[in-house]
Amino acid sequence: MKTLTLLLGFCATASALAQNFTILQANEALRHGDTISLVAVDSGRWLAAAPGNETEGVVQLAPLDGGERSPTRWRVEEPAQGVYSFRCLGIGDGPMWINGLTRISRVITSPSPVGASGAGWGIYREGGGITLKCLGTVAGGRWLVGDARDNTVRLVSEEAADGATVWQVRVWSRTTEPGRPTGTQRR
Repeated sequence: MKTLTLLLGFCATASALAQNFTILQANEALRHGDTISLVAVDSGRWLAAAPGNETEGVVQLAPLDGGERSPTRWRVEEPAQGVYSFRCLGIGDGPMWINGLTRISRVITSPSPVGASGAGWGIYREGGGITLKCLGTVAGGRWLVGDARDNTVRLVSEEAADGATVWQVRVWSRTTEPGRPTGTQRR
């Protein structure tokens, strides 16, 4: 009986958490200031930041969302039309901006998006979600991939773009700024 009570309590909590977000629909746009999470459609894993050192943090997959101040929560910035940056809300004073290191196909967090060309991302509609393309100026990997086998995140080349992870966008809060259309279909 105790196990059933715990299970019902867990289900009720999970259900309550699920009601706090909406799924970004194909006709909706991300907006500067939105708070989102990105969940890999194929694995159900969450894009998350993890502490590193003063200049570089880790981007990985996490099995669950940890709540409002979780490293799976991201604030959307749109420094230029069609260019998005993502600031982790669950990292204190450390590196918190997703940054693609295109030359070596790595993804890290950086202290600031300023001066980090890999901190700009293009959003492309793909099936029931989006794919993310690093807009860094250095040649190399571009498309964001989450690998659930070892919970790593990396970039793949244009030639391997079909293997890019499709991400479901869970919107936790919307800004009042009007959104421009987000992304185009990748072909």
